[in-house]
Amino acid sequence: MQTMSDLPGVFLGDPLRLKQVLVNLVNNAVKFTAVGGVTVEAGLYSRAGDEAQLLFVVRDTGMGMTAEQQQRLFQAFSQADSSTTRKFGGTGLGLAISKRLVEMMDGSITVQSRLHAGSVFHVRVKLTVGDATMLADHAEVARKVDIRQRMEALRGKRVLLVEDNAINQEVASEILNAAGIIVNIAVDGGQALEALADGTAYDGVLMDVQMPVMDGYEATARIRQQPQWRDLPIIAMTANAMRGDREKCLSAGMNDYLSKPVSIKELYNVLVRWLLPPELMRSDTAASEPPAALAPAVVAAVQSLNTASALEKLGGSQEIYRKLLTRYQEAQIEFDAAFAAARRAGDGYAAMRLAHNLKSTSGLIGAETMRAAAARLEELCLAGAPDAELEACLAEVMREFPRVLAEVADVLAATPRPAAVGGAA
Repeated sequence: MQTMSDLPGVFLGDPLRLKQVLVNLVNNAVKFTAVGGVTVEAGLYSRAGDEAQLLFVVRDTGMGMTAEQQQRLFQAFSQADSSTTRKFGGTGLGLAISKRLVEMMDGSITVQSRLHAGSVFHVRVKLTVGDATMLADHAEVARKVDIRQRMEALRGKRVLLVEDNAINQEVASEILNAAGIIVNIAVDGGQALEALADGTAYDGVLMDVQMPVMDGYEATARIRQQPQWRDLPIIAMTANAMRGDREKCLSAGMNDYLSKPVSIKELYNVLVRWLLPPELMRSDTAASEPPAALAPAVVAAVQSLNTASALEKLGGSQEIYRKLLTRYQEAQIEFDAAFAAARRAGDGYAAMRLAHNLKSTSGLIGAETMRAAAARLEELCLAGAPDAELEACLAEVMREFPRVLAEVADVLAATPRPAAVGGAA
C-alpha cells in the first residue's frame, strides 16, 4: 500500500463524511485502549484511471472482540459487551452510522479483532483523482447543479420539530417551509414520542436538547429503543455549544448536531446530509444557499444588535428578521415579572428556563451582550447560586433590556416592510 506522501495531492469526494467516520473510529479506539496505543494509516488501495480507492486503517491495542461480537458490531445500538455502555458511555450507534456513511461513498468498512488483543478497522472509499484546477472547476459547476437538485429534493420531506420555545418554533418552521419542507411541531420529548407513534411518516427529527417534561437526550434514547425508528435521522439542536456537547449528542443516539442560533446554511446542509438519498450526495459541495424565497436584504445596523450576523444566519431574509424582532418584543418584555414570580415560588427550574429562552432568542436577533448576560444567569440558576450572585447578574440583564428593546424598535421603524417575494408568509 502506498503511503499518503506518495499519493496525488487532490481527491474529489466528501470530506465531511470521511472526517466523521475516521473521528468516530479513532475516538472508539482511544476509549477502549487502556494500554498500548492507537495508529492510523492511509494509502492507495487501487486505482483505475482517475478513479481511486483509498484505504484507511485504524489499529488499536485495546480490549478486542470475539468473532460473535464482531458480527453484530455495525448494527444500530450494538456494542461488543453491554457492560462497556455502563463503563464508557454511548450506545454503539456511531459505528452503524459510520457504515452507512462509508457505503454512501461506494466504500466498505470491516473489522479484524481478537479478544484482549486489539482491533483493526479497514475503511475503503472511492474518490476521483484530480488537481487544483479540476478541483476549482468541479466545485463551481457541481455547486450550482447540486444546490438546485438537493433543494428541490428536500421539497415534500416531512420533519418533526421538537422545540419548546415559541419563537424558535416560528422561525424554524418558516425557514423549513420556504424550502418546501412539511413541519410538525412537538413542544417536548413526550409529545415527540406521541407524534411518532401516531403513524405519521417522518423523514427526520430536529430535536432540541434542553426542554421541560422530557429533554432531547431521553427522548432520543426512547426513540432508538423502537426498531422501526432506529434509522430515523435525529439532528440535535442546542444553545449550549460547550465542549463535548457534540460527542454527548452522538452518544445519545443522535445523528448530527447543530449549535443555536442555527444558521439557514447549516440547517439545510445537515438536512441534505441525512434526508436525501445517496445518489444526490456524490460530490463534495453542500446546499449552501437559501431558497429564492429568502432573498437577501439590508437592515439598519445599530449598536446593541449585530444585525449582519443575525441576517446571515437567516439567509438574508429581512421579512423573517422583522417577524423575529416583533416576537422578541412581545415575548421578552414581561421577563422581569415572570422571573421574579418564579423566584418567589421557589421554582429554580422555571427561572432557569426563562433565562435559557432569553439566551436563545437574544442570540437569534443578534443581541450578543444580552445573550451573554442571559447565559450567565442561566448558569447561576442551574447551579443554585446564592441570591446575591443572582441579583447582580439579573441587574446586568435588566440594564441591557432597555437598550435592546429600544434598538429593536428603531430597526423595525427604520426598515421598510419588504414586498412579498413568495414562500411562507
